[in-house]
Amino acid sequence: MSCCLLWNLLFMDLLYMGLLFVNLLYMGLLYMGLLYMGLLYMGLLYMGLLYMGLLYMGLLYMGLLFMGLFYMGLLYMGLLYMSLLFKDLLFMCFLYMGLLFMGLLYWVSSIWVPFIWVPSVWVFSIWVCSL
Repeated sequence: MSCCLLWNLLFMDLLYMGLLFVNLLYMGLLYMGLLYMGLLYMGLLYMGLLYMGLLYMGLLYMGLLFMGLFYMGLLYMGLLYMSLLFKDLLFMCFLYMGLLFMGLLYWVSSIWVPFIWVPSVWVFSIWVCSL
């Protein structure tokens, strides 16, 4: 009887140990599952942050690209303005030089031409008359 009781207790103890082992295994698997879920969550969070970071970097890049294009546009507008200003100044310079040249030509023609032209006509007429 005591032998059966001993075997019975031993069996119950082994069963209890087995259940405890299964329970610990279950707890361990649950812990591993939670750990896995936590790691998965952390991974997803990291991926999300990475995605957000990449999105932020993309937006920053797009913003910098936009700023660069805007700056290039302003630079182009500035160069266009400078070019137009330069052309305008060049045109004004040429106009001024032309007016100055016309004025000099007028001054030369009004003062020096009679002194050059009239004696040459006299010389030409004297030469023709002498023939």
